[in-house]
Amino acid sequence: MNCFQDSAGKCHYKGVYFEPGEFVPAPVGECIKMKCEDSATNVLAFLTCPAYVQPVGCKKTEKDLTKPYPHCCPKTVCPEGGVTEATIELHL
Repeated sequence: MNCFQDSAGKCHYKGVYFEPGEFVPAPVGECIKMKCEDSATNVLAFLTCPAYVQPVGCKKTEKDLTKPYPHCCPKTVCPEGGVTEATIELHL
């Protein structure tokens, strides 16, 4: 993915403006967190939803692309009614 830097030094991607090196949620519908890794080459780094093992008897929901990252990420739903979100976050 490519980001672009404007004349003021801000990076932008699909209408989202942010500082170089700053992580921000991508536009709703993409379910990623992004940063302009190298504004000289317009490289966009991104994080996706974490992968994790489901507890026995629990199920993973689908991504909810109507919400911004990380709220769009799948959640774990267990028979006793509990819902959990993955809490692991990786930083580049």
